[in-house]
Amino acid sequence: MTIAGGISAALFARERTGEASVVDVSLLSVGAWANALAIDLSLVSGQPWTPVAPGNGQVAPKNPLVGTFRTSDGRYINLTMMQPGRYWRDFCKHLERLDLADNPLFDTTEKLMDNAAAAAEIIAAEFGLRTFADWVKRFDTLEGQWAPVQNSVEVGQDAQLRANGFIAEIVDVEGNARELVTAPVQFDEVPAVLRRGPQFAEHTDEVLRELGLSEQGIVDLKLSGAVT
Repeated sequence: MTIAGGISAALFARERTGEASVVDVSLLSVGAWANALAIDLSLVSGQPWTPVAPGNGQVAPKNPLVGTFRTSDGRYINLTMMQPGRYWRDFCKHLERLDLADNPLFDTTEKLMDNAAAAAEIIAAEFGLRTFADWVKRFDTLEGQWAPVQNSVEVGQDAQLRANGFIAEIVDVEGNARELVTAPVQFDEVPAVLRRGPQFAEHTDEVLRELGLSEQGIVDLKLSGAVT
């Protein structure tokens, strides 16, 4: 739905300007946008607005590298490696358990999938030996797909979101700099520039002047209660 909206906007711009646009949408940006209220509140308050408590051991039936695992300090790491055979050895290396890669139960993709429950049990036990911060640092060089399960404060500070321009600064009506999650579509690889919304009736006089009303006419409308 988001990508369809972005394409529609780009087509409209091309019709008006004759110039085509590059449209970028990512799952990361859409996820942040879907949780923007909680993230924006956290960016203002510094407090988390979303609970983080996924159950441990929620693993795909035939893939031990798709699931959520609990760390020693009660945090969670999510694995989403849809090709378990491709990533298994590198993953075991990062666990410091290369013996698992050569284990006869797991040494082929077929065996790993057939014995997924046993592999997941071992992986869960390994995750329980180190803290969340330890795993995040350790997995920095992991080839496969993974993510830390973060609260709304942590998402607002996420390095990937910020590097891609999905957290932007905005100046409020009092001149204070704030940060907000941007819309999840980017055009021509340029991050969105945010502007504050208008205050109530902020532009009433300006709009009425553009319509040709005199200053006295605007005053008369206000006195009659027709406008604010």
